[in-house]
Amino acid sequence: MDAFRIVSARLARGAVTGLIAIAMPHAASAAGACPGAPPPIAAQLSASEGGAVACSHPLCLAFYATDPAHPSRAAAAEAGACSGETLIRRDMAALVAAGGILVLGEVHDNPVHHRLRGILLRQLSGSAPPPGLVLEQLRADQQPEIEAFEALPAEKRSMDALLGAISWDRSGWSKYPYGPLLEAALDGGYPLVAGDGPRDLVRTAARQGVAALTAAERTRLALTTSLGTDQDQAMLREIEDSHCGMLPASALEGMVFSQRVRDAYLADAALQAAVGHRAAVMLIGNGHARTDRGAPWYVRQRDPTRPVAAVLLIEVDEARTDPEAYLPRSPQGTPAADYVIFTPRAEREDPCAEMRRRAPRRQG
Repeated sequence: MDAFRIVSARLARGAVTGLIAIAMPHAASAAGACPGAPPPIAAQLSASEGGAVACSHPLCLAFYATDPAHPSRAAAAEAGACSGETLIRRDMAALVAAGGILVLGEVHDNPVHHRLRGILLRQLSGSAPPPGLVLEQLRADQQPEIEAFEALPAEKRSMDALLGAISWDRSGWSKYPYGPLLEAALDGGYPLVAGDGPRDLVRTAARQGVAALTAAERTRLALTTSLGTDQDQAMLREIEDSHCGMLPASALEGMVFSQRVRDAYLADAALQAAVGHRAAVMLIGNGHARTDRGAPWYVRQRDPTRPVAAVLLIEVDEARTDPEAYLPRSPQGTPAADYVIFTPRAEREDPCAEMRRRAPRRQG
């Protein structure tokens, strides 16, 4: 059995877990040794609008599998083998073909993340029918507008029509460079699925905690299943850090529950999309994509037989060249992703400096 069929069989059993194999972006297979291999992602980025990605870091655009038995680990040392990148990209296609849920993480303001995932979407859209595409950037209460857009004649389903239907300019997401990703979704004919919870519910959950949902809804969404004390504390620290230590302590627990609600709703949307559209691809932030407590965790709680794999896009740091040093991990030390793609770091100001500048005005 060849490597692709081995991977496909493992995916069909839902056995996507683990630690360690790396696939450098410029690894070349022997001529003719890897039929059907897609061009390396670096070459595809160079040929796409926006041009080549400038990054001298040795991990840049490397594909990394967190399973020690992954075929890409052997491929790196085996002359004439398919490149590790090719094997991992075939994993993604095999997962979708098996009716699974492929989770593609992001850092919202990194343009390379959206360009790169747009290329992956174009690769995956060759399947018919295309899987449901679940977006964190769309709220559940927007699904009627999305369906009205998709009911339009094909010639009227333009980018402008989509952005107008979902009130993109007023959403808060329009400040980020999502254009290549949304274009790939439209060109590929992906059914669009709102992933985030309704706005009012998310806000109420942050204020009221578990009282924001009925007991039946909490059970359905797997919110009654404990993450464990260690994870609860890890989420508290993450929420506090992401708000630069400026949230009052009394707000933290509600914010953690609100995050859990969002992750659970994302998983719910993905499960419904996988049933209704044969498979699903999720486009969500890296925090939501974590396998130890994010949307993939809720998918596995509710449907352990459904294959799911999380791909995190992680920005490189000049001071670190060991790929394992980047892996997000559970409190027990287990990697919280199935695959990682390393990318350049986006230029950005210190968000905490901005929050501190604004804090006195809010308090006054």
